[in-house]
Amino acid sequence: MLVFSSVPLSRLFALAILALAMGGCDLVERPAVDPLEAVRSFGAPYALTNRLASDFLPDRTGATPALTAEGDLLAAVRYTGGCTAHQFFLNFAIEAERAIIWFVHDDGGDTCEGQQEELIVEALGPAILNQPSIVLIRPEGGEILLRSSPS
Repeated sequence: MLVFSSVPLSRLFALAILALAMGGCDLVERPAVDPLEAVRSFGAPYALTNRLASDFLPDRTGATPALTAEGDLLAAVRYTGGCTAHQFFLNFAIEAERAIIWFVHDDGGDTCEGQQEELIVEALGPAILNQPSIVLIRPEGGEILLRSSPS
């Protein structure tokens, strides 16, 4: 089961009535969409890199991306830019006792082409940390296992 947010029962009931009322309408059939693909957007191009956290912050150790004992996600990212501030926002979905997390990159309309690299330190909330498994999705495809379920 996939959980994105809670939906009031009254809204579900209204949607069910609407669906029944439209039963006779000629609707265009659409292919099935993977719910994760529908909500997963990475924004402007970027890549996760394997770097040492100490390359960015002298008091941090270990390789990135990583999940710290305190529940912080450390992730080094590379992107093009250099003329405006860039922001990275953490998104997540919960699926079958697994937190799936990814970053959305807002480049602020930056058209500069310089290679930039930075370390993101993001405190993960309880909705993510309470899951037995946590994976970070790469924008270029694939996932990084940050924590696995106990066997």
